[in-house]
Amino acid sequence: MSTALSRAREGIIGTETIAGIGGSFTPLSKFERYARLTGDHKRAVMASELLNDLKFVKDPDWPKGDLASSTLYCATKSKKKKDDFEITFSRLVGLSRPSDDDFKRDLSMVANYAELRGDRLPEIHTQLDDIMSYFGAISQLHPNRSSATMELLFTGIYLASVVAMEMKLTLGCPRPVAFSDRLQPMIQTPDHATFPSGHSTQSFLVATLMTELAAGDTSPAEIDPESQYYRMAARIAANRTVAGVHFPSDSAAGAVLGITLGQYLASRARDGAQTVTPRSFGGHDYHDGKNTRDFHFGELHKLMGGNDKSVAELKPITVTPAPMLQNIWDGAVKEWDSRWT
Repeated sequence: MSTALSRAREGIIGTETIAGIGGSFTPLSKFERYARLTGDHKRAVMASELLNDLKFVKDPDWPKGDLASSTLYCATKSKKKKDDFEITFSRLVGLSRPSDDDFKRDLSMVANYAELRGDRLPEIHTQLDDIMSYFGAISQLHPNRSSATMELLFTGIYLASVVAMEMKLTLGCPRPVAFSDRLQPMIQTPDHATFPSGHSTQSFLVATLMTELAAGDTSPAEIDPESQYYRMAARIAANRTVAGVHFPSDSAAGAVLGITLGQYLASRARDGAQTVTPRSFGGHDYHDGKNTRDFHFGELHKLMGGNDKSVAELKPITVTPAPMLQNIWDGAVKEWDSRWT
C-alpha cells in the first residue's frame, strides 16, 4: 500500500512546488480534541487526570493491626500558594491482608468449590479477558449506541487494575496453590499476588458505575438485593475461587475496593460538591468464628450493610471534580436515558 500510494502521488503531483494552505484552522475545545483520540490514548489522558489526585501509602495505623496494610488517599482540597499548589489528601480505601494461617484455614473452601469447575468452565475461560459481555447481557452495551458508557466503564476498569495491582504488590499474599499441591487450579495461576482479587475489583466497580448511571444525579443509598449488576459481579468473583486461583477473602476485599472506587468515580463525575464514604477492609477479620467465611451475593449484602466487623467506614469526604471524566459521564447519562429509543 505504501508503494502504491507513493506511485499514485508521483503520478498526479509530479514535480510541483508545494505551498501551505492559507487561512486559519477552526479551534477545538479540549473535550473535542479528546473525542478524536483512539482508545489507548483516551485512557492515557484519563489516567493522568485521575491518578494525579490519588496516592498510595503503606499505612500502619489504618486499618489498625500488626498485619501489612495498603491505603489509597485521594485529593480533597487544593489551594494556590504563590507559584505552587497545596493539596490536601484524605483516606479513600484501605486494605489489610489476612495472615498466612487465615489463608491455610480457607483452603478447604477453595477445594470444595472445585466441584463446580465443569459447570463454570465456559464462564471462567471467557472471563479471563472479558467481563463486559456479562454486564452487556444485563443492559445493552453496543459500541454504536453506548460509546460514552463503554468509555466510562473501561476507564473504571483501568483504574481498578492500577489500584488493585499496587495493593497486591504491597501486600504480597500467596495464591491458594502455594499452600497445597492437591488444589491443581484449572487455569494458569497468575504471576502476581492473590489479595485483593483484580477480577472482583473490576467487576464490582463496573456494577457500581452502572448502578450509579441508572440512578442519575443521586447516588444510591445502599446495594439493592435484587441488583443483577451486583449479582453478576459476585458470580464473576466466585468463579475465580472455583478456578482455584483465589480465596473468598480476596473477592470480599475486591468487592469493597471496587464499590468504593466506583462511587468515587461517580462522585468526581457529577456536577457540584460530591462526597464519597471511605472504607477499610480487614482481611484478618473476614471469618466466621474459627471457620472460613464464604463470599457470594448474600455475603456482599452483609459486608456492605454497615455492621460487618471486617469493614470500617469513615465520615464522607468531598472529592475534587474531574472535568474530562465529567464530560464522559454526561455523554453516558444521555445514552442511558435514551438507550432503548
